[in-house]
Amino acid sequence: ELTMQIGDEIGKLGVPGLRTVRCYGGATAGGQEKLLQAVSLLAGVELVVACPGRLLEFLEAHVASLSRVTYFVLDEADQMLNLGYLPQVKAISSQIRPDRQTVMC
Repeated sequence: ELTMQIGDEIGKLGVPGLRTVRCYGGATAGGQEKLLQAVSLLAGVELVVACPGRLLEFLEAHVASLSRVTYFVLDEADQMLNLGYLPQVKAISSQIRPDRQTVMC
């Protein structure tokens, strides 16, 4: 899972006080894992690494807010768009402030 790999690499940076959460779904993220993700989001984080579907679930449930996001990174953007995730990307980006920086890699 890409979110796990990215989260592991961020952890290696060793930035003190950087609160992060990995939000992913699928078979590897049962009810307990989803609950832990939600609790982390509600407590507040500086960095979210998320799959589009799970992030949208949290946004629709008002567990997460993207109104303060200033830096939006889409990793594997070309692959996501080729797989038909444009509606999800648009739904997510529409909730982020318009003066954000966006990076697609």
